[in-house]
Amino acid sequence: MATLVEPPNGVKPKGKHYYSMWQTLFEIDTKYVPIKPIGRGAYGIVCSAINRETNEKVAIKKINNVFENRVDALRTLRELKLLRHIRHENVIALKDVMMPIQRIGFKDVVRIVPIKQRTSKNSRRN
Repeated sequence: MATLVEPPNGVKPKGKHYYSMWQTLFEIDTKYVPIKPIGRGAYGIVCSAINRETNEKVAIKKINNVFENRVDALRTLRELKLLRHIRHENVIALKDVMMPIQRIGFKDVVRIVPIKQRTSKNSRRN
């Protein structure tokens, strides 16, 4: 489950709230309400959430330490740039990218994408 926590420096910034999921701190815009973590991989953690403004269910993907590796940083930047412009049924849409409070020296990228609903068709193994 997503647990609401105090900000790391104790000061609550306007428009942000902090949640802990799988021992990872998420700095999330207040328009999103996290529900629960749904996956973890080599690049980060994904949780489901609700957009309060549209009532849409979305996925929040936090890519940890994105600038630690130059190749990964460039790959992430390229992916974000491409997803901003591509609109195709076979490519996941980029809904939003959350801007961090600290614009200088930030380490993580948090992006919002539509949540993919599992159906019996796409959950079968071949």
